Amino acid sequence: MPAVFEDSERMQELKYVFQLIILLLASSLQAGIAEKVQAVAAREKLDGVDLSVVVMDARSGEIEYQISEKVSLIPASTMKLITTSAALETLGDSYTYSTKVFYSGGDLIIEGCGDPALGLDEDIPADIASELKRKGITQIRNIIADSTFFDDQLQHPDWPAIEINRSYQPEISGISYRLNCAEFNVWPAGGKVLWDSEPETSFLKVQNKADYTSSRRNTVWISRKINKNSFTIHGDCGFQARPVEVPVHRPALFLACLTAEKLSESGVNLNGKLLESSADTSQAGLLKSYKTPLLEAAEMANSDSVNLAAECIAKTLAAEKGHSRNQWGHFAGEAEDFISGCGAGLDGVVIRDGSGLSRGNRLTAEVIAAVLRHQYEREDFEKFKDTLAVGGVSGSGPVKRYFTQPSYKGKIYAKSGTMTGIKALAGYCFTDSGTFIFSIITNNANGHTRKAINDIVKSVF
Repeated sequence: MPAVFEDSERMQELKYVFQLIILLLASSLQAGIAEKVQAVAAREKLDGVDLSVVVMDARSGEIEYQISEKVSLIPASTMKLITTSAALETLGDSYTYSTKVFYSGGDLIIEGCGDPALGLDEDIPADIASELKRKGITQIRNIIADSTFFDDQLQHPDWPAIEINRSYQPEISGISYRLNCAEFNVWPAGGKVLWDSEPETSFLKVQNKADYTSSRRNTVWISRKINKNSFTIHGDCGFQARPVEVPVHRPALFLACLTAEKLSESGVNLNGKLLESSADTSQAGLLKSYKTPLLEAAEMANSDSVNLAAECIAKTLAAEKGHSRNQWGHFAGEAEDFISGCGAGLDGVVIRDGSGLSRGNRLTAEVIAAVLRHQYEREDFEKFKDTLAVGGVSGSGPVKRYFTQPSYKGKIYAKSGTMTGIKALAGYCFTDSGTFIFSIITNNANGHTRKAINDIVKSVF
């Protein structure tokens, strides 16, 4: 009996020694990360760059390294982490967008729900035409596009008007279709410059001012007049370059027009008008519905950095809270409440939009890290994680293009942010030593900043 007692006592001593070794190793790891991050900051040419960093143990919440963590900076697209996280928690990860098509009193009604993915995988006008033909409907009075799930502020006031031709700044409507853009192909042929569009539609009024050149030069660009669907093709064309995506005005009417044209091709006559207005569907017969899970929209925002997806999610959050006006403003309040619920302070936090396109947004590395840890602690963390870009594997360029080495490939899940003078990266590192959260924002960035950010992330391994 005494021998057994001695063995038990010895086992307790060994247990305490083992725990001490683990603590010492953890302490060594912490010092290692801090030293490596400091070495990166010292090595890279970051003079004049505003740098804010947090590296945190995801499981314990212990800070491994931080510098200027409370400094308020422009976050660029890392703002999408706040937007998607707030929506997934508030609406639930089972939330699903559902665009519905009704037939009522001779009218065809398309009832929007803010779905940013509508039309990416399916020709909606052709499907509607096929359904009407199947039901033997040959006459339509009006096509009504009901986009009133969102307010009518199609462009955020912070967004520059000069950027309305850019595919990353489309209008935000309660009905979106094909990312609210038309695709133009322009090419030289027989001394002339030719063009076509996808989709081909009368909705687009196009003036071709491009000049043919026999040289191997292509400076083609396409403009659109503000609040019109009048497009002009400019520049010199000596070879066919890749297609140009240009946002359309009033995306809901864009879909209505495409639907009318497809109906005409199918032998269904339109006797009335194309309207964008609210519609009463309480007594209407449902023809079709098109669904997109919120998680899919979140992946569009986080992995592929689609601004339209993030803004639709932001306005959806406001709409589902009962706000039909000033939805960007109400989204900001919802997002701030969510941040507070993650245990982070709101000092230095300014939220203007959902995508990070506004230069009026301000976040801190500490706030983003707190949100990422909050997500890590949720039971459905894996679902959120899978919305992020994967280092060396998938998603937007700054994440997919880098971290291709075996030590990092597939082990970094993150959201990047890039604007003129701004570079940011935040997410998770899954290492042999555990999971770590990193949040890095830089303003006044220079040509060395992206490498410095990547090296900070690599220092966690």
